[in-house]
Amino acid sequence: MLGACSPKQQENRVGYFTNLTGIISPYLDYIPRGEVTSEQAKELPHYKVQYFDDGTIQQLAYYYGAAPSDDAYYGVHRVNMNYNNNQLVRTYFDKNGNKGSLWRHYYLGDNIHEEVFELDGEGNKRSLVLLDSSGVQVETGLGSYSFSFETLRGNSFIQRQFDREGIPNYLTSYFPFEATLITKDSLNRLYSIENIDPDSGELVNHPHAGFAKVIFDFDQYGNEMGWRFYDASGNLANRLAFENMDYGYSQWLYTFDWRDRSLGLFDAFTEKYYDSDSMPVDNSSGIHEVRYVRNKMGKTTHYSYYNKNGENVLHPQLGYAGMEIQYDDDGLRIGAHKMDMEGKRID
Repeated sequence: MLGACSPKQQENRVGYFTNLTGIISPYLDYIPRGEVTSEQAKELPHYKVQYFDDGTIQQLAYYYGAAPSDDAYYGVHRVNMNYNNNQLVRTYFDKNGNKGSLWRHYYLGDNIHEEVFELDGEGNKRSLVLLDSSGVQVETGLGSYSFSFETLRGNSFIQRQFDREGIPNYLTSYFPFEATLITKDSLNRLYSIENIDPDSGELVNHPHAGFAKVIFDFDQYGNEMGWRFYDASGNLANRLAFENMDYGYSQWLYTFDWRDRSLGLFDAFTEKYYDSDSMPVDNSSGIHEVRYVRNKMGKTTHYSYYNKNGENVLHPQLGYAGMEIQYDDDGLRIGAHKMDMEGKRID
């Protein structure tokens, strides 16, 4: 692939999109979805996308209506993609043009300014290191210092991550796989992750978390509808207690009150938990359902917890049954109030 060995040429084409499709690995590309016109974008949170002449993305920048915002999926205003000498470098900047730090759940930490990928002769990512704003290699909040990728046929790849001493680390606390087979669907969206034996490559149950595979459900517009946990035999498997993560369920599913499904816009949504028999279940915190309400700019203004009997309950670790959140005109959070089971403030 030409882009893997020589600089790409910038194109003047620009697009505007309401969302990015969810990813679980830095190997996966950012995929904009929910295209709108430049006039529509002025009234919505959106990504302005600039392209190289071969159609790949050169830059993503996030806006809250017409104003630049640092509240992007990747945690800061803008990311630039630079291809040169068998490298892809993704560099992040804040809304004021200063060097910024990326934030994603598969990294944690807040000092990652650049992702530096080495590419193979076909342009596939084969390794990754992370640099701070001074160009010094850093580790993630999960303790990963370097990453390796093996691209396979059939839209799959194997990811491994290592600490500073080269000891294998896990994908995330919630998905604690050291060697992970990750498969994309026909639209390059995440389809599944599998825990594989580092030596044989065989699918195996995680010895502590109780599952071997997770299948993710995206609709035709790229909206994430949930995920399900399976054992190595292909049966639904309830999560077991591990690393202080919630457990006791095999399915995490979303339902939405859509404003425009094709753009990924909604006024409210719920997350619900089900067991391996597809029955409603309370997770290890005694919660079956979390209900969220959003404003017209996509900010969550209220959420609350319920058990499988439909009763509003206190979250046992957090100590409240719901939360109300306030924002200023720029979408910045300016206040929050904890609520009890009767909807009264407790803070």
